[in-house]
Amino acid sequence: DTKEYKSLGIKVAYFSLANFIASRMGVMRGVVTANHNSTAKKASDITGANRSSPTVAKNDFPSCPLCPWWLILGLMIAIFTDFGIQGPYLGQMRAVLAAQAPSIPAVDLFPDLPPFNVRAAAYLLPAYSQYLPDTAICLCVVDPGVGSARRPLALQADGRWYVGPDNGLFSIVMRRASQVRAWVITRMPERLSASFHGRDLFAPVAAGIACGEDCPGEVVGADTLVAPAWPDELPEILYVDHYGNAVTGVRADALGRDAVVEVAGRRCAFRRTFAEAATGEAFWYPNANGLVEVALNQGSAAQQLGLAVGTQIGVPV
Repeated sequence: DTKEYKSLGIKVAYFSLANFIASRMGVMRGVVTANHNSTAKKASDITGANRSSPTVAKNDFPSCPLCPWWLILGLMIAIFTDFGIQGPYLGQMRAVLAAQAPSIPAVDLFPDLPPFNVRAAAYLLPAYSQYLPDTAICLCVVDPGVGSARRPLALQADGRWYVGPDNGLFSIVMRRASQVRAWVITRMPERLSASFHGRDLFAPVAAGIACGEDCPGEVVGADTLVAPAWPDELPEILYVDHYGNAVTGVRADALGRDAVVEVAGRRCAFRRTFAEAATGEAFWYPNANGLVEVALNQGSAAQQLGLAVGTQIGVPV
């Protein structure tokens, strides 16, 4: 049948193109397996900059001829920041991504982190980035020291890229990763404001990495990065969502189901779902990202219990 042959031809051409793009960009749907220097460096690239250049599994594509190539490869730029969704800052950073990596989707993974709170962001980052494709690039900007001597970074933790400031933001991700490689970004753009490195520095670097460019920096040891002596589990409220649910820095797997969480003078028992709790009952549950969360069935735990970012909780860990 002519239509069947035509459809088959389109599929073959499409997957040939996808394989070509994948091989040119050096990305895959898994963990990075090899490191090479680029053989086609632009004159503007830093001499000696290294890039991880993994191979692509040729038969690892879904059989969907309508999927765009970036979806097949799992490519995206995930934004993790305290900019908030109001005001110009998130939009300006996204505009740079759209201009410099127009074919790569950018998603707002967590755009309203607690302002200036690097420690809270450090514990939230591994929880909320864990379900991203391995080929996603996390653009992370919680940077109260912007413009200071703090270093700009790009790093790979178990193959996934993270771009942002060296201020402890990546410390928990690095602690929980089995393999970490890091670069200090040394190539500065001609236009670099003192107060908006998210737009002027980190977004262009993330876009370049997403498009297969070399990381514009110098390799450094992971042990040279800022890594505060924060605990493995942080028993305090890190984020309050618009329902009034309070996310903590404690991983739910660290607690038994018979554990009682004490918060604001209340003892909260475990409930697997909201429906298991009585209306108005305060409880704790493992949220969808694996963290202990304090909630009130059909009400605001933050309002009823007086919870806010920084509120301490009592947990048996």
